[in-house]
This record gives sequence, C-alpha cells and structure tokens, in this order.
Amino acid sequence: MELNREQGKVLEKGFDDAAKVMAGAGTGKTRVLVALYLKYLLQDRISPDRLLALTFTNKAAAEMKKRIFERVKAVGDEVLLRGLYSAWIMNFHSFGRRVLSGSSPSFGLDPSLDVAGPVDTARIEQLLLRKYEAGRLPGMPGDLGEDVPSPKNIRSRFERCLKIVHKCRSMLMKPEDLLAAVREDDHADYKNFTATVVAVWNAYNAELRRRKLVDFDDMIEQVVEGFKNNPLVREIYTNQFDQILVDEFQDTSEAQNELLRLLCGGDFQKITVVGDEKQSIYRWRDARVENIRSFPGRAYVLKQNYRSPQGILDLAHRFICKDDYFAGKRDEIRLEAEEQQEGAPLVVFHPEEEDGRSSEMEAKALAAWIRHLTEGIPVEGMSPLIVPKKGREPIEHEDIAILLRSLRDGSGLKEYENALRMHDIPYAVVGGTNALEANALRTLLALLSAVVFPEDTHSLLIVLEAMPFSINDAALAELFVAARKAAGTAKGERDEAASDVAEELSADLLLSPDVLSVLSDDEARRRCELLRRFIDSLRMKNAKRDLRTFMIEALEESSFFYQLFEDGASREIARNLSLELLSEAERLSQRNDATLAAFIDRVRRMIDERELGEASEALLPPKRVRIMTIHQAKGLEFPAVAVAGMKLPKSGRDDYFVSKARGLFLSDGDEWGRGLEHLDERDEELSTLDQEERCLRYVAMTRAKEYLFVSSPYPEGRSGKQSTLFADVLDCLREGGIEFCELRRAPELPVPAFSPSRVVDGDPLGAAVEAATDWISSRKAVEAVREDLPGKHPPVRFVNWRALKAFGDCPLQYYYRSVAGIGEELAGLGEGDVSSNEMEEKGETIPSEVAPKGVDPAAYGIFMHGILEDVMRLPREERAVSLDLLEGRFSRSGMPEKLRARVVETAAKSVQSFLQSSLAEAEWIECLETPFHFRLGRIIFRGVLDRVDRTDGGFRVVDYKAGAEHEDYEFQVRFYAWALDKILGGKKVEGVLAFLGDEVRAHEVDTGPRSLRALDTAAERLEMAAASNRYDPKPGEVCRECAYSEFCPHAVKFVGRVE
Repeated sequence: MELNREQGKVLEKGFDDAAKVMAGAGTGKTRVLVALYLKYLLQDRISPDRLLALTFTNKAAAEMKKRIFERVKAVGDEVLLRGLYSAWIMNFHSFGRRVLSGSSPSFGLDPSLDVAGPVDTARIEQLLLRKYEAGRLPGMPGDLGEDVPSPKNIRSRFERCLKIVHKCRSMLMKPEDLLAAVREDDHADYKNFTATVVAVWNAYNAELRRRKLVDFDDMIEQVVEGFKNNPLVREIYTNQFDQILVDEFQDTSEAQNELLRLLCGGDFQKITVVGDEKQSIYRWRDARVENIRSFPGRAYVLKQNYRSPQGILDLAHRFICKDDYFAGKRDEIRLEAEEQQEGAPLVVFHPEEEDGRSSEMEAKALAAWIRHLTEGIPVEGMSPLIVPKKGREPIEHEDIAILLRSLRDGSGLKEYENALRMHDIPYAVVGGTNALEANALRTLLALLSAVVFPEDTHSLLIVLEAMPFSINDAALAELFVAARKAAGTAKGERDEAASDVAEELSADLLLSPDVLSVLSDDEARRRCELLRRFIDSLRMKNAKRDLRTFMIEALEESSFFYQLFEDGASREIARNLSLELLSEAERLSQRNDATLAAFIDRVRRMIDERELGEASEALLPPKRVRIMTIHQAKGLEFPAVAVAGMKLPKSGRDDYFVSKARGLFLSDGDEWGRGLEHLDERDEELSTLDQEERCLRYVAMTRAKEYLFVSSPYPEGRSGKQSTLFADVLDCLREGGIEFCELRRAPELPVPAFSPSRVVDGDPLGAAVEAATDWISSRKAVEAVREDLPGKHPPVRFVNWRALKAFGDCPLQYYYRSVAGIGEELAGLGEGDVSSNEMEEKGETIPSEVAPKGVDPAAYGIFMHGILEDVMRLPREERAVSLDLLEGRFSRSGMPEKLRARVVETAAKSVQSFLQSSLAEAEWIECLETPFHFRLGRIIFRGVLDRVDRTDGGFRVVDYKAGAEHEDYEFQVRFYAWALDKILGGKKVEGVLAFLGDEVRAHEVDTGPRSLRALDTAAERLEMAAASNRYDPKPGEVCRECAYSEFCPHAVKFVGRVE
C-alpha cells in the first residue's frame, strides 16, 4: 500500500507506544489506519482476534474491513482470510454489545437483554412523560401544584430532566452522585428539581430492565462499570488485544475514553488514535475534544490533502484560525493540496440589504449556482466556473450537496426546497421526512391516537396546538386545572395530593362538558367542543368502517390537506403522501391486522425510521441534489458543496450544566444560589461550544472537491452575533487574495416550462384542498373514471415491485388501483380475488406451507425475517439460534401467547435448517433489512432488501419467503437486483430466493443483462405513461380476475375461452 512520507512515519511507531495521528480533512486517515492494521497482521503476524479497531460509525467499520479483506485476499493468505471473518473491527457500541453478550452474567446482567431501538426508547420516554405529567413517578417530590403551568411547559421540563440524565450517564455518573452534590443550604426548589431528575433517571432505568433492554448509553456504561467491578473480566479483555486502533478520536465521549483506558491497563499503551481536533462537532452528543488534546504519546501530523484545491483549503484554514486556540497553531494545522492546480472560483452570496425576502433571495442564488454548474446557464455576476480536474465529466445533480446546520424550522430548508422545485431541480432531503409533510403527519397521527387511546393526553395536546382546533397556552393551563379538580371530585375528594389523582386525566376528561364549561375563553371552549364532537364521530366510523374507508374519510374531514397547503405543498406532494398512508392501510388489511391502533404504530415506525436512521448508511437515490446536515456529511465528499444559511443558531444551547464535583447548575437558577455567571467550568464550556460552531463550518467547506458556494441571508456589516461567521468568510477571502465571485442580488433565471411548482401558482387554497380531497376519495374517483378515462390525475411517483408487475400485466388495471386509488372493495364489484400483486413486502398473504397450524402466515413470516436478521448480524462463527432469541422475538411479535410454544418450536427447526445451508455461510454481508429508493424520471422506485451479500466482483440479493412458492416472487427478486444495479452503478448482481421450512430450498433467479433490460423497458413505459397520463389497456388473461372489468370499456369476458 503506497503511503506518502508523513503517513509512512506512523508505521514506524514503537510497538508498545501510545500514538495519536492528527489527520486533517482529506489527508488519508483511513488509508493510514488500514496500513497500520495490515502491518500488524502481515509483517508482525499478529492474529486478527488480537487486534481491535474501533470506529465511530458502522459504515466506517465496514469500509475499513472491506479494504483489509481485499488486501489480504490479494496476498492469498487463506488462514488470515478466515480469521478476518470474526475480526474485532467495529464501532464502539458494537464492541460494547459484543462484550455484554459474552460477559453479562459476570456483570450481574440478564443474558437475554436485547438492544433498544429508537422506537423502543421513544415509547419508554412517552410512558414516563405521562407519569411525569400526572406526578406519579416513584420518588418524584410534591406535585405540580394548584397553579398548573401550561402543558407545553410541563413537557419541556420533562425533556430537560431527560437530557440531564443522558448527560450524567455520558459522564459515568450515578443518580446518587447527583444527590450527593446537593448541599444542606441549597434552596428547597433546587433540591426538589434534583430529586425529580433522579426520579426520571431511576424510572427510565427500571423501565429498560422491565422490558429486558439496554440502550446505547448502556452498551458503554455497563461495560465500564462491569470492568471496574470485575477485575478478572477486565484482565481477560486487556490481555485479549496486542494493539488497539481508534478512528475519529475527537468524537469520543468521556465514557468511551474511560473504556479505552481500562482496556489498556490505565496507561493508554498499545493504543493508536486518529482524529482531527478541527473536526470536533459532536459536543451535543457528549463528545469531548479534550480526549484527543490530552492523549499521551507522540503526535504524527498529516498535512497532505487529496481532496480539495488550495483555494478551498486556504479559506477553511484562515476561517478556523479566527479562533484564538487554532490561531496559536496556524502553521501546524495548515493543509497543502496534492496538486497546486488552479481551482474553480468560490462563489459567495449575501443580500445588499435585509428585508422580508432575504432568505428567498439566498435560495434563488443557490438554485442559479446549481443550474450554472449542471446546465451551463450564464449567471450575472458569476464568472464562468473553470473546468476542474482534467478528464472529468460534466457536473451532475448527484454531485452537489447543500449542507445546513440543521433541518429544523428556521434553517432555511423550506425556502431552499421551494427554489429547487421552482427551477425543476431534483433533490432529496436526507435524514428526515419532507419538511412540508412532517407537521401534517404528526398532527394526523395525534388525532388518530386520540380516537383510539382516550388516555393519550399528549396526542390531544398536539391536536390542540394545530389548526383548526388550536387554543392558547392560558386556555390549555386552565383546561388542565379544571380537569385535575374534576378528577379529584371523581375520587371522592380524598385528601391525597392532586398529583396522585392526576393519573386519571385523559383526553375524554379534558374534553368533557363539565371541564369545558369552566373555560373563560369562549372561542377556546367552542373549538374544544368541536374537537370532542369530531373525535366522537371518528370513533363511530372506526367501529363501522373498514380501515381503508375510515382513513379516506379521516383524511377528507381532518385538517390534513389544509395544513399541507398552508405550508406550501403542491397537490402532487399531498396526494402522494395520502396515497402512501392508504397503502399502509391496505397492507394491514391483507395481513388481517386492519385495526387503527396497528395503523398508528406502523406509521409511527415509518417516521421513526426516516428521522432516526443513520443517514450515512442509507442507500441514497441517484441523480438528485442532496440536502443534508453538516453532521450527516461528516466523512463524505462531493464535487460541489453549498454551505448555505451561514449564521450562528439563535438557540439550542443547553440551559443547564453538570459538574461532577459541584452538581447541577441551571441558567434560571439564580434564585436558588446556583447561577452560572461566575462558574469557570461553564465559561470554558461555552467557549468550547462557540469553537465547535466554527469547526462545523470548517467541516462543511472541506467536503468540497472542486466547487464551493457559501451564503448568508444577512447583508454584510449587519450588527450582532448572527452574521459573525459569514463576515469572517468574507474577511478571509479578501485578506488571503483567494479568487471568488461575490453576488449581492439573486440572479433572475428563466423558470423551466414544466416546473412542478407552477401547478400551484395562483391556485386558491380552497380549490387546491378540494381537488386533492376529490382524488383521495375513492367514491368520487370511481365516478370520475366512469365518466372519463385517464387524464385527470397527476402521475404517481412511488412504485414498488408489485406495482411495476401490475403495470406489465395491464397498465389500465394499474391505473385504476395505483393512480386513481380505487380499492377493489370500493369499485362496486364485490370483493373479487386477492391478486398476488397485493402481497405484503414481508408477510405473504398466500397460504403458508411452513407456518404452524393456527398461526397467521403473515405474522409468522415477519417473525422469521426478524429472527434471521438477528442471526445474520452475528459474526460468522457465532451464528446460532438460541431459545432466548426466539422467545424475545416472539414477545415483540404481537402473536397470541397461547401460540408461543408452537411458533418457537417450528421456527427453531426452520432456522436450524437454514444455518446448515450454504446461505448461512456468507463471507461478507453488505446490509440486512435495508429500505431503498431511487428515481428514474418522474417515478421513484422503492422496496426493502432482506439481505445483500458481497461477492467476487458484485453482490447477491437474498429474499426470504416463509410461505408457499409463487411465480411472482422471481419478479420480485429480479426487481431488487435491477434496483441495486441502478443504485450501485452497473455492478454485477445475482438473485436468490430462499424458501424457509424444515428444509431450506434456495432457487437462483435469472438476473442477467436481458432480464434487467426488460425491467428497464417496463420502467421507461411506466415513465411515459405517467408523463402523458395515458394508460393503455392490455386485454387478455388478466381480465379473468380483474375487479374493474364491469366499468372498463376494454375488458374481455371469458366463457371458457377468450372472445
């Protein structure tokens, strides 16, 4: 492996020496880590099981393991190659989980503990919030008092307590440590607040243990505590590793640093850490840059940058040196470009003066820059960008990233999205639901929760904060006081504290006539009464309607569409989102699980997955500009980067500070004698946070390989802290003589003729709502179809394998079901047969050959998918099925308890058979249960990959089936292989169908070029149909089971033969 002189010096370090490699952006730190690992492996002949490499993310660990694997494979050492399958190359949390799984009994923990996912922790926090609101947390002192604060404030207090708990845990503190810091002369309110934090802490831990779960904090915290309390186990792991390598060390927390210290016996010998203090941006996640600054041992500095031209590097360097700490290390931290070539001029935008449209002007300038790069359109004030590296193809949309500090309200995201849509620039927002959809989805789910769960006060509050039922904070507080009094009366006016009966509060009680009669605000009372009647109406409909029909009416009658259009959504966005919701209702109906509670849970999980998934491991759709946070872009690089909305945050700093020695301090605690003005520790923390804001923008700039755009919605010279960072950028450009183009006005470019946003322009809100409501109502849509064939509906954007198969069978049948949204049960034609095109992605609706008697095949299929996912995530030699694993999965499956023994026994046989097959011997698993989506023209194709293996020169898609064989399944696997081929850019992709049972049957699926070209053709035809809104019929055998034949003018009738 070829290294430069600076990188090569790292490999000369002493075997037992501690060393830190200060690797600047783009200097090849992963290359150095891999080279050092290979040196220990191939030259020093250290076995893989005696080397530990820790990274910050799963993706970084996978990349490192891949490079090592390829190098060893090229050497041809089969013994080492086999050893790498179980190598200790992982992130910190995976390491903690592996230690816990093997040492739980020694640590005094239940060995059957499972890892809590985002949904699990969110549910626990929701449960504790309800108990907190009711004052029923064990150990919580007093109650909320007669003068009850608004519900918003109650929740913010709880969230504050929860943040303090997580902060303390990252510092390896215990509840008793926080209580020990309370002084006798402390204010009574401070003592009560500290006791409340401890109560939340203890309740959270108790709920985790009750559910047999460990969270991400536990995976480090429990290992550290276990090592300290059990010296024998610690000694085993200390002797286990001859060398330890750590990536991104500046991002480690205090707990992770302590874990490393314990692993090496306390002196950090035999550890090599790699990091860059200029890229420390995770303080909010408890990272401590002090770890790398105070790390002992020799420092190696890498300065040769292989990513960016010198102009970008000089700007980033001058910018970071505006901080006093880095100014003192100016020469030491300066990066040099690999080639001293002339780069493209940088572009900056800031308005001439601030007005109400400054953010819109900034967004228009950004869109003009993107079109200048991708289309070559001349832009006034922007000199033609110099053609970058020789031989490079023209810039594509997927080469561009817009990096923001956050995706929250006030970040400018809405304005950027509007500008991109106006100029017909394809884009994807990474790491969250579309900004225009999020509020409407949350309000709708809150309304449905209030219908199903009368005790869910939190959901009711969300509804009362949104139009058309919103009431002010004073009315909310008054409502709670009245409800608490009513709850006390219902208890017989017992003398216990109000908080002890507040647990009886429910949405129904809050909206009861007796409680509402107390409200002094007439308008608030009227809105609450309307909401009560609306919820009662929905409950009656829920009892009488099937799930899909109920959801159609709920969408029509709620504020769902109103809220979307108020936020600026187009009809297409509103319709696609509502169709996605109805599709979920359809899938649940096919599983015989068509309850509103199940629907709510499913959609909540969809939102959780989108918002909380690790964006760096997602399969991103190609050919789109990526909008993402700077944190998400860490470790990535793009040919063109826009650092937009450059300003300091208006808020977001924690209003508390935790000191191990002195306890808890609050920004509003002056009256408690616990103020922050003279606290040296807090002053130092604030200084570090200011420094991190500068580091954040440094990271953003150094993601750019060729082009850089920096903008601010504020004019130059604006007073105040908000524009300090951008003013520094301008100073650095001017003082450093760096070539740049300065824009002060938003360029006026022609809007593309078929811009989607023009559909909404000039359309009154009422008309837009009416139009979208018409298309979501199947009853109205049926009449529209009978009167006039395709031509009225906007094109559907989301397509899965079933929809593409249906289009191939008959485009018009696809149109009726997927475009017009006409369910077969609403077509006025009876129930009809269930088509294979309607099968759930995971739970097959066709009869199962392997599901135990009396068990729903769909539920069993989902259960088996979960088991195999758990098993295949284990190292190759550790793959086995355990009773604890099966029992734990069953407990979370929702299947009746009486079926436990039967299901577990059958599943154990199937998994054992699977483990004896070649499918369980995969050398390299790329991903498990991974959702994907990619765009071709107007269509977004999506699905979920059960498993993808890496093979020699390509990949293999494996799809599990727990049901009977069906001809459509081969199409499904072929579709997945085609999708992976598109996403990964022409890699060889194989396909395998695995039918589970007492004997596993694996069938290879033809995924050759001819098969994939057939899918290309089908996708192109679907795109043409969507663009023209023309879906031509395909009469034939498909008409036999078509539910729409009664009003389809092209239907063919079968009487023993085709007429």
